[in-house]
Amino acid sequence: MKKRILGLILSLVLVFAAAVPAFAADGESSADELYRKYTAIRELYEMYELDGANSSQLLDSVVRQILSTNPEEFEHIMNAMVETNEQYSGYFEADTYEKAYGNTDYYGIGVAVRVDESDYITVISLYEGPAKEAGILPGDRLVSVNGEDVSFASTEYTGDLIRGEAGTTVEIEVYRPSEAKSLKFSVKRGPVTFPSISCSMITDDIAYIYIKGFDGLETAFDFFSIQDMLEENEVGKVIIDVRGNRGGNGDVVLNILNYMIAEEDVTMALFRTNKATTPTFSTGVGHPFESLVVLADETSFSAAEIFVGVVKDLNLGLFVGTTTGGKGVGQNHIEFEDGSVLSLTLTEVILPKTGSYHEKGITPSIRVENEMRAPGMPEGLTDFNYTSQIKPGSEEGKSSDTVRAVEERLNILGYLSNVPDGNYDLRTQNAVKAYQKEHHMNQDGYISATIVRWLSEDIATYAKTPVLYDSQLEAALKILK
Repeated sequence: MKKRILGLILSLVLVFAAAVPAFAADGESSADELYRKYTAIRELYEMYELDGANSSQLLDSVVRQILSTNPEEFEHIMNAMVETNEQYSGYFEADTYEKAYGNTDYYGIGVAVRVDESDYITVISLYEGPAKEAGILPGDRLVSVNGEDVSFASTEYTGDLIRGEAGTTVEIEVYRPSEAKSLKFSVKRGPVTFPSISCSMITDDIAYIYIKGFDGLETAFDFFSIQDMLEENEVGKVIIDVRGNRGGNGDVVLNILNYMIAEEDVTMALFRTNKATTPTFSTGVGHPFESLVVLADETSFSAAEIFVGVVKDLNLGLFVGTTTGGKGVGQNHIEFEDGSVLSLTLTEVILPKTGSYHEKGITPSIRVENEMRAPGMPEGLTDFNYTSQIKPGSEEGKSSDTVRAVEERLNILGYLSNVPDGNYDLRTQNAVKAYQKEHHMNQDGYISATIVRWLSEDIATYAKTPVLYDSQLEAALKILK
């Protein structure tokens, strides 16, 4: 240190003779060289007690000066400071925080539909948003969108008609079987709150629950309702999928886990800070699933890992998939009056058996990796034997092998959902139009030699193109069957 300071003093003396710096010019300096230069300058200030400053006061003065002329740099400077020793801490201006941690709203009208047993597009549920506010109900059958008949259209084609820019209006006509009448609604497209949890039946006795995030207490309440509904319907086999789940609120995931544990005073997890380690216990109000498989992988983080780890450690179910992301720490979010937020990592999660998993992840009970596979092609596709056109409403369109061949291929490619029957009805016409639109063709709905050729080429390409196959879900189903 003495030799270095002496060299600096000599450099200072030489400055009076020639302005030759003791270090490389800034444009040629590496980060390490610049840091050494900063350290040397700071030591000189402290050595000579310039302005009576110590290193902390000097830095404070520099930050104040920077912010007085460049206030927009505050977020960058604060992040540079808090992220120095911990990657998950950070400072966010109000708008940045809203984008990172805000709600999951999107713009639309907020309906979930499916093709019912009568081949009608039927509303099965509504999200919080414009359609619900307008008065559309589950069970309503879509008749027209902006005046275009969609009675037998595909869900994809109908969705294209419904979607549009936020603030614009879409005219929806429905038939309500419960009242035996048609109703018309003008629905302004707007924000729709998409639920963070959903449930569907894969088979008559296996339920599939997807949890996108443990974002708020409504997620816990929705989970309670789903679990009660499954119990009332005597569905005991359940798959819970937390792949792609980035985490969320620790209280939310603990409340959900508590609802799955029948015994009281079972340690679910411990939370360790610099000052203490605090355990969390079950309250004995839960009712476990008869058979449970949890799907998780490297895209499952934080609160999702708490969920997976507790399920595995307490033998509530099997964890199938790959090792989780390895974020075993939690942050406190401290909000300032202007809406900006400081996120500080203060807590590490310790699981009952796994222990600490931070930066290691949680290993699965049964390791299964998804794989790329060539898509399975149905046997016995109807051969094409056609060179002219089939027009909607023509005699040939009422019953034709060519129509059936087109329907089969549109079905494989995802443009058509109903069973091919060889009849060129409105739903098949709309599927053809959707295919024409995708291929930048004239959307006349005619089956032509061009359509036949392009479908043949697309099917050949589809058959040779590997797709990511959900081997993990397949494994879960085999376990539960």
